[in-house]
Amino acid sequence: MKKSMIILFCILTSINLLFAPTIQDTKYERPNEVQQRFLEFYKQKQDELRKEQIDLFLQKLGKLESNNNWEIYNPYGYMGEWQLGEMALKTIGYTNISFKKFKSNPNIFPPELQKEAVIKLIEYNEKYINTYFSHYIGKTINGVKITKAGLLAAAHLGGNGSVKKFLSSNGKINKKDAYNTSIKDYLQKFSEINIT
Repeated sequence: MKKSMIILFCILTSINLLFAPTIQDTKYERPNEVQQRFLEFYKQKQDELRKEQIDLFLQKLGKLESNNNWEIYNPYGYMGEWQLGEMALKTIGYTNISFKKFKSNPNIFPPELQKEAVIKLIEYNEKYINTYFSHYIGKTINGVKITKAGLLAAAHLGGNGSVKKFLSSNGKINKKDAYNTSIKDYLQKFSEINIT
């Protein structure tokens, strides 16, 4: 991404030089104004790329958790497209949604509310990950490249504590869920998604 942004900057600079105003022009744009416009453009492009990557992350996570079925639940108390549990929902402020209520009427937790909740949970986990795991990003542990997206997915699967154990044990402690999916599996499956 950095390389493409540098190329874009060079192209924009070249275009700007071609059409740069001369001293006789009445509307001369100061260099800091050009820089400011470029920085605004760059930030907008970064925001768009981040949104695309988060959408890709959510789509893939939903596919793995429920085959993107917002009405599904499992026998272990997890519900919806991203298989959210009551404890996680309470942690992020959704105290009125219970497994029992969802089981009898999935409409109490519709798709748009599920997406809002999973994004809040990801943001919650991201704060924890940035505090404790940021020095692991970019390293390879037990054959897996550690990325932010992988850490967030693994935290969704097994909780932040399980991710911490995996990292601190150099991959020897690799917790699995009831369906035999491990922390390492999610670290691997999400390693190509670049959430900045």
